[in-house]
Amino acid sequence: MAGSSHLHYAALMTGMIVFINLALRPIVKLLNKFSSSSASKDRLFQIRLRCARADERKMRTFLVQILEANNLHLYSTGVNEDETEVIIIANIHSEGPIERNIELSVSQITIDPRITRTFWCALDKMII
Repeated sequence: MAGSSHLHYAALMTGMIVFINLALRPIVKLLNKFSSSSASKDRLFQIRLRCARADERKMRTFLVQILEANNLHLYSTGVNEDETEVIIIANIHSEGPIERNIELSVSQITIDPRITRTFWCALDKMII
C-alpha cells in the first residue's frame, strides 16, 4: 500500500498487525499452559538394581526412601534371584517429564557400595 501512495492505509494496517500480535500473545500463552496440563499423561519408568541377597531388605528400604525424596511414585516391585545376588525391579510412575528425577535417584542409589549394578529405562506403556 505504501508503494501506491496510500501511506495512511499502510500505517493503519501496520499498527493493527502490531497491536493484534502484542494483545493476543498473553492469551495464547495462557491457553497453551492450560491445554498442556490437561492433556498430561502418566509415564512409567523402571529402575533395576543388583545387590547381594543378604542386603535385599535394606536395599528395598533405601530405594523407597530415595524415590520419595525425589517425588517419584512406586507403582510395583519385583525381584529376580539367583544364588548370590538379587535384582530388585521397581516400576515408577509420575506425570510429566521426570527423567531428571529418575537420573538423580539412580545417581544417589549408585553411590551405595552394596549395589553392584543399576539400570533405568522408560517403559513404552502409557497410562491415560
